[in-house]
Amino acid sequence: MAASTGDDVLPDTGRLQVGISGAGPAGLLLAIGLAQHGHSVTVLETLASPADRGTVNRDRSYPVDITARGMAALARFGVTADGSPLRRRTLPFYGHMTPWGPEALASAGLIGTRDDVVLGLLEFVGEHRAAWPGRVDVRHQVPVTGVDLAHKVILLEDGGRAGPFDLICACDGKRSRLRDSAAAQDPRLTVTARDGRAG
Repeated sequence: MAASTGDDVLPDTGRLQVGISGAGPAGLLLAIGLAQHGHSVTVLETLASPADRGTVNRDRSYPVDITARGMAALARFGVTADGSPLRRRTLPFYGHMTPWGPEALASAGLIGTRDDVVLGLLEFVGEHRAAWPGRVDVRHQVPVTGVDLAHKVILLEDGGRAGPFDLICACDGKRSRLRDSAAAQDPRLTVTARDGRAG
């Protein structure tokens, strides 16, 4: 499958400098889409790369099945093409077995550990980034402590700063330090509960 040309996805707003906190599936797919559209993206991740620490990590190796909407999002940017790193790192997924019998999917998805999905996306970036008009720089072991909205920078645990950025995205999970920091600085931003869980 070919990657989207982007005309139907993002408007041509010029080259943006984008900072993303979190190199999980959401942060990496966002970085891929933005770079394919000509933007310069820096992704900051607290943990070491799964390539360095392995893909069997109790906190990060839970199983993930990617179905309809997830597959559509990945396919839009060419990530699920036959032979792609994501396909090499995961298995085809056809549905769930329930007490009432099999529950088949309308079309096959993918299943693997979260770390295998992340590693497949990292390898996709490595294999394709030279062909993209934008840039992706993924930095591991860079803990983020917050954001300075006035200066448009991401604050780092070592006291440093990353940026400035035109756009800053919090893809660092449900306990996002970046999101909470932004909400503390701008009263228009609120963190709401979802499904009875804290923001």
